[in-house]
Amino acid sequence: IGSASASLFAFVIGFRSIDLQELAARTSARMPHRWISGFLFLAGLSLIIWLVDILVALSQGTVPPTLDHYTTEATYTLDLSAILPSAFLAGVLVWRRLPLGTLLASILITLNMTVGLVVASQSIMQALDGIVLTPGAFAAYVAPFVTLSLIAVGLLVSIYRNLGGA
Repeated sequence: IGSASASLFAFVIGFRSIDLQELAARTSARMPHRWISGFLFLAGLSLIIWLVDILVALSQGTVPPTLDHYTTEATYTLDLSAILPSAFLAGVLVWRRLPLGTLLASILITLNMTVGLVVASQSIMQALDGIVLTPGAFAAYVAPFVTLSLIAVGLLVSIYRNLGGA
């Protein structure tokens, strides 16, 4: 818990240290705002897969299968309570060409890129351990996140190319 708290406070301090007026001045008018915004909305919508698990379990009077013996599914909690609304907020702010949107988008797209790497690595490790995903599970839980990660790489390059000197 201490590391998580320290990370959160360091993030807030670092985030607040960015001069948004300076960021706006350094952002090129050629920044692909609509592509970035669309990606953020799509990435946010991809997290709704967790709602499917929850709603199916509720309709069957059971718990989601990934819950196992735990009391909370941390991925569901973080993704649905923090990442999803942040992605939608960033998408709106980028669409409006506000510098806070550029900052938030950079962070969320970087996160999305790393999530794809983690999901791909997990899948490889599971396969090496003899845990083979069904095609349906692969299509629902692996392919979308890896695909979004690959798109995120291109968008991140585009963002950084469109941030120039003053």
